[in-house]
Amino acid sequence: MAYVLARVELHDAAGPDYERLHVTMLAAKFSRSYQKGQQAYWLPIGEYCSFDYEDASIALTAAKVAARKVSTDFEITLLLGDAENIRDYNLREKNS
Repeated sequence: MAYVLARVELHDAAGPDYERLHVTMLAAKFSRSYQKGQQAYWLPIGEYCSFDYEDASIALTAAKVAARKVSTDFEITLLLGDAENIRDYNLREKNS
């Protein structure tokens, strides 16, 4: 299964800006958490994942449109890969 990991950095942003970004990214089919086995984990602020895109260019366009609704000064990095290759360290459990 294809997995997209996107990192959005809003320049000169405050907490409320990232809260608005979370809403716009969710509408673009990106989540702040991901499921591994039976447990869900929160991703760091500004990092999102999606299993809804098979094409990195389309995913990047969707992330840019979402970020642009919050700010015009931002950066994005995006990786499209295989979900079985996900590795993480010390992420907070979503239900905690």
